[in-house]
Amino acid sequence: MPSSGLILLILLSASAKLYSQIPDKLKHSTWEQEGYDRVLDIKDSTYAYYNKNEFSCSSLVQGNFNGRFRIIDADSSHLVLNPGGIVNYHFRKIPGLPDTCLKETVQNEKSLVLNFQSFWHTFNRNYAFFEKRDLDWKKLYRDYLPIVEGLETEAEFALILKEIADKFDDGHIRLDIPAPVPKTPKTPKKSHNRLSKDQVLSGIYTNYLDSLGSYNNGVIRWGSLKNTDIGYIAITDMNDLANYVPDRFQHSKKFDSIYNRGQDPVQPLEYFQDEIAGVQHIMPRILRDLGHSDSIIVDLRFNGGGYETVALELLSYFVSEEKEILSIKAKIETASHLPRNIS
Repeated sequence: MPSSGLILLILLSASAKLYSQIPDKLKHSTWEQEGYDRVLDIKDSTYAYYNKNEFSCSSLVQGNFNGRFRIIDADSSHLVLNPGGIVNYHFRKIPGLPDTCLKETVQNEKSLVLNFQSFWHTFNRNYAFFEKRDLDWKKLYRDYLPIVEGLETEAEFALILKEIADKFDDGHIRLDIPAPVPKTPKTPKKSHNRLSKDQVLSGIYTNYLDSLGSYNNGVIRWGSLKNTDIGYIAITDMNDLANYVPDRFQHSKKFDSIYNRGQDPVQPLEYFQDEIAGVQHIMPRILRDLGHSDSIIVDLRFNGGGYETVALELLSYFVSEEKEILSIKAKIETASHLPRNIS
């Protein structure tokens, strides 16, 4: 009986600690994010995050606040949070959730025109690279609105949105069409004898490298060019670098399941740190293996992106002096936040 009471006391203490991590002034408050058209609704210890515009509102994610955000600054009207990366999120306080997040929107969901307007406005307010992508977004609205007004089925509408999304030619933009909607057949592209990513990398590993090393199912591979003093490192992603999988399972069929078991119970803020720790675990070993090299090729041609914190941690092993490497700027209507330079 005493042991049960001890367990109960420990659980209550842990819950109280979790509960008390959010300052009272933030509990039961609602905040609009600058530059992202999102709303953050904070409860006692949890949060709900919404994507919103003047036409619609949709739930993005919910969870434990302290596992997702670190408080940088907070007062009665402004809030600055860090989600685990190099960019802080700025919020201004609002009275409550917008009406579009509270009302039933079944009728609006059925309107193809309203869905198109919501789609267009979401990009118009948040996408920062129309000029770089050579896209006249306002002209696109004028061109496609009459087309959408003449559509009769959701399948036709889905294909129109897919056509528009493809115009960005941006690897970070993807439109998933539900299974019941027929997809347009892909026109076979002329290969011109071009090799795939896997063919190129496999050819390098097989034909040009000695003593190939690999980490986390090949997300990083390294070796030395044959008969040279040149090292080679290929990094195919800036994520999935956490050190969750023992060496004996690195190349086994169990890799994915073991990695996922390590990641699943971890809160986002902790996972970002695990990613950094993974870089710190493997990079010294790689550099020891390539210690005889006069120079090192870092191959990022097929890198799919990932976390900027991981990229910066990897870069720190190759840069010995401080230098400006990137600038970040949110697309907002006010000029309250200037570009942030990262060194």
